Amino acid sequence: MHPHLSALNATCVAAALLLAACSPPPRNAEDVETRQLWLDLAAMVASPTEFGPHIGSVVGYALDAAQSAPDSASAVARLGMVLHAYDKFEGAARCYERALFLQPDQFAWLYYLGRVKTRLGDHEGALDALRQAVGLDPSYAPAGLQLADVLLSSGAIEDSRTRYEALKRDHPALVPAVYGLGRALSELGDSAAARDQLTQAIELAPEFGAAHYALGLTYRDLGQIEAAGRHMAVATRTSGRRPPADDPLMSDIHALRTDPRSRETQAFRLQLEDKVVESIQQYEQALANDPDLVQAHLNLINLYTRTGQAERAEQHYRRVVELNPNLADAHYNYATLLFQTGRSAESEAPLVRALELNAAHYDARFSLGVLYEGMGRVADAMKQYELALSERPNGVGAHVRLGRLLVQQGDVTRGFASIERGLTPESPETPVFMYELADYNARLGRMTEAERWLRQALPLARRYGLQDLAAAIEQQLAR
Repeated sequence: MHPHLSALNATCVAAALLLAACSPPPRNAEDVETRQLWLDLAAMVASPTEFGPHIGSVVGYALDAAQSAPDSASAVARLGMVLHAYDKFEGAARCYERALFLQPDQFAWLYYLGRVKTRLGDHEGALDALRQAVGLDPSYAPAGLQLADVLLSSGAIEDSRTRYEALKRDHPALVPAVYGLGRALSELGDSAAARDQLTQAIELAPEFGAAHYALGLTYRDLGQIEAAGRHMAVATRTSGRRPPADDPLMSDIHALRTDPRSRETQAFRLQLEDKVVESIQQYEQALANDPDLVQAHLNLINLYTRTGQAERAEQHYRRVVELNPNLADAHYNYATLLFQTGRSAESEAPLVRALELNAAHYDARFSLGVLYEGMGRVADAMKQYELALSERPNGVGAHVRLGRLLVQQGDVTRGFASIERGLTPESPETPVFMYELADYNARLGRMTEAERWLRQALPLARRYGLQDLAAAIEQQLAR
């Protein structure tokens, strides 16, 4: 253990013991509970297994501040927030309860208490705290949403539905409320209504994996197996993705996590939410404290490539290679950088290296096919697409590009079949591929088939907001 941390831990434990030994006898049970809280938390900070050096010092300072002002509700609540940030939910709950004893009816602390009680599996305690919080401020949607979620998970389905409906009425674009209402309706056995709500949630957030999964189950219950399979496939592709949470109070909690690993995790969460600038900032702050975080360097190659900062991206690639030269993703990300900066000819070497390290790397294999196709090496491109599909049979890009090349070579039957296999799982590109199939069929004089593909593409183009494509399809159908 770091010597400064050892000294800090010793100070915290000594302060707690001194408080217990030198203070007058406890006047009531509350005093006893408070002293026990300090002792338990001091022991937690002193434990070599609870926290690393950085986290231990952060928690230790917050504990010292709370002990120095034991009747300060804000100091005790602040300690609870720090513990909450580092997933020490039991200690956080005890601090929030102490703060609320000292200063009742504080909305934020009640909300936080409800959150940690939920994580502890104490649904009754969570519901009590959240109901009080919502009573104090009904306008804070995340609190109402958390209350509805706990009601749903605790089996109070009808009550949860009422809460979700109220949230949706007040916040029509609040995706988790629409999704929650769909889940509640499904639990109540109203599959048709659940389908409508879950479909609306996906329209608001097309990459919401859990909503696709729930909708897939609902379609299965309705006996629509093809639709169920389509959404299950999308759920697999978008697993873990969800709309960004607009919860300022929980953002305050997350901001308290300042150790490098936590910053790296927060950066990755922001990256999934497509908050590129914020994600870069978090990764860089993590690296400032720990320059050897390989995954942070690896992800920054991609992020700096996306923001057009090629020099910064290349710096992180060089650092990754120094730390570990055998990461296929590093070489693939660097190849992507070369592609996007007009140096595509140079990308072959890192792509080949990525595949030497991981022959099953679909993205590297697919990109090598795209490179060869652009160089006019059609046979080599087709081989790479076929190899990519042997590793990922539902690889949309490889199916479509291979299909196009087959059509160009006159193998229309196999080409169309390959492009059609690229229509699932559904994505914003699906109506574009359908439009291509319509165009190919029209050129061959197969007008009935062309119209069929246009009619299938039109609602998807509208759903994904592809207005120009939708207009072009409408124009062709009107002829």
